[in-house]
Amino acid sequence: MGGSVDAVTGAGDRSTSKIPVQSFTHEVTMIPLLSALIFAVFVGQAHAQTADPLTFSVGDEWKLSTGFARRVVKVDGDVTVFQGYPN
Repeated sequence: MGGSVDAVTGAGDRSTSKIPVQSFTHEVTMIPLLSALIFAVFVGQAHAQTADPLTFSVGDEWKLSTGFARRVVKVDGDVTVFQGYPN
């Protein structure tokens, strides 16, 4: 039995129908390449966020939900002294 083709629909037997290999391989290759290109563009656009160092003033106070309060009692250059740390 050879592969027969229907004269009306042009459909052939499953035994003779083939997937075009060149088209399939082209699509499989293009997906990773396109993904890599998109990834490279987005990575190139990412910028690191920067923030200034914290600054404290004498009298700054934080009240915590545990009931403790922390207060800045002394600032000397880069050294800040706090009061109210629980043990």
